[in-house]
Order: sequence, then structure tokens, then C-alpha cells
Amino acid sequence: MTVDTLGIQVVRAVGSTPWTIVALVGLILCMLNYSRAPRISVLVGIAILLQLFNAFVMPFVSSFLFSLAPAQQMDNIRIRILIDSVMYSIPAGIALAILLWAIFSQVGELHRRRMEDG
Repeated sequence: MTVDTLGIQVVRAVGSTPWTIVALVGLILCMLNYSRAPRISVLVGIAILLQLFNAFVMPFVSSFLFSLAPAQQMDNIRIRILIDSVMYSIPAGIALAILLWAIFSQVGELHRRRMEDG
């Protein structure tokens, strides 16, 4: 990883400070609500941690993996952008799926309780 790449990653991290603050507040809320809704709190916490991983670790992972590839294969910028996009979208997609699972499983549970209560 070159100094320029590291500088870009630092600037990207500083620029995402508002998102990071919201994510950290979300993690705190997950911990505070754990006693009331443990399953949902864990699922949402995992999704937030995946997004934090995606935001702060994946740039270094992708830079490292691109540095390992032969130069001729990485000369095509379109291929590099495609690979980079796929690498970022996999953890983001998993995090979104976990969030949706937490939301809609709760809706189903509430509906079941309502039907049982009469």
C-alpha cells in the first residue's frame, strides 16, 4: 500500500465521521435495548458492525489484494472498479439482509402475539 493510498483512506475515514457517529450511537442503543429485545439487538448490532467493517477495513483489504495481483490484470480500470464494487457490496448486502431479517421477524412475532391475544 502506497502512502498516497493510505492518505486517501484516512481522508475517506475522516469524511465519514457523521456516519460513524450514527453507527456508534446505534451500537450503544443495541446494548441498552438488549434486555428488552435481545435477538433484535444482536442482529442489528451485527449489521452495524458489518457496515463499520465495510467502511474502515475493506479499503485496506481491497488495496492489499489489488497490490498482490499482477500489474497486467489490474491495468484495466473497469475490471478493478467491478472487483472493488463486488468486494464492498457483499458485506453491505449481508448487513442489509440481517437488518431486514430483524425487522420482519419482529413484525411476524407481533402479529402472532396479537392473534393469540384475541
